[in-house]
Amino acid sequence: MPRSPNTPATKAASVTLATVARRAGVSPQTVSNALNSPELLRPETLDRVLRTIDELGYRPHRAAQTLRTRSSKLIGYGIRPTAPGTSAPVMDRFLHALSQTADEAGYRVLLFAAPPGSAGLDGYEELLDLHSVDGFVLSGTDRGDQRQAWLEKRGVPFVGFGRMWSGR
Repeated sequence: MPRSPNTPATKAASVTLATVARRAGVSPQTVSNALNSPELLRPETLDRVLRTIDELGYRPHRAAQTLRTRSSKLIGYGIRPTAPGTSAPVMDRFLHALSQTADEAGYRVLLFAAPPGSAGLDGYEELLDLHSVDGFVLSGTDRGDQRQAWLEKRGVPFVGFGRMWSGR
């Protein structure tokens, strides 16, 4: 069903940083400071800007933030297929806990298809080349897994769930 122009999501999407600045009677830089460096503002100015943000339902533009900060706030997780007829309740609980913890830290988890076995670094490389993720969570490692050394060599942050064969 198409959204009406007055739905909250549409309304929030149309509110810009400049709109907030005009309504709060401050400059766009002051609004940016309220979001990114609140310690730079006087308490009464910060309060006025934050109230205006709440009233208007403003949400920062993710792509603009990524360009400015060079951080996507995304964590990559390569999903590997399970054998047919096999359930993976531990992975289900793990992915839920990972997503919840990432949310609480201001991140999201980006799932992508990863081939089985230790080969197949293409998906990882593509996400890094496109600046799509800030790091990775690895699972399902085996003795021949090249991902750990490959990511470490490139200085890419990663953590592992399960056994990390390299000892790192």
